[in-house]
Amino acid sequence: MVKMSGDRELNESLRKIYEAEGPKLYGYLVKKAGATLAEDIMQEAFTRLFTRMRKMADIANARAYLFQIARHLLYHETAASAKFTSDAMLENKPAPQGKADSDRLAENDLLSTLGEAVKILNPKEAEIFEMRWNLDLTQVEIAAALGKSERQIRRDLEKIVSKLRAFFKEKGWGDAATALEG
Repeated sequence: MVKMSGDRELNESLRKIYEAEGPKLYGYLVKKAGATLAEDIMQEAFTRLFTRMRKMADIANARAYLFQIARHLLYHETAASAKFTSDAMLENKPAPQGKADSDRLAENDLLSTLGEAVKILNPKEAEIFEMRWNLDLTQVEIAAALGKSERQIRRDLEKIVSKLRAFFKEKGWGDAATALEG
């Protein structure tokens, strides 16, 4: 829980939160709206966090609070400008050098299949998928950021894994989706 008393303590706490959560929040926003809009939304989210902390308001989970604020700002910005880009969540990254060509091809094929699989998810499921596996948020943090119960997020994640498993099985990857269990 974050509760502040002095300006020095407030600034130090905010710096730590920025260092820990800033890159993840920025990555999420860039994938959703592009770099320029991401910077603006991120700045506004941290400004709101700072304002709330300065007013001595308790924040149980700063990470979830930031993502919730950013998500709301993103929704309002993109609703007006129609720049929402949820299809760009996953990108094929080249395999690390030093792997055998067959390993690289298999890894790229798997990433490509995963990108296709995510497209079968509805927008809410895709957002939850991204928050869990790309941003590594916990179920509690996702629930807080989306304003849902932890139980509902757990059910949503189970449904997502089930859909992805079926997709992978259909594509001949067998148990490839077991990596999504984490």
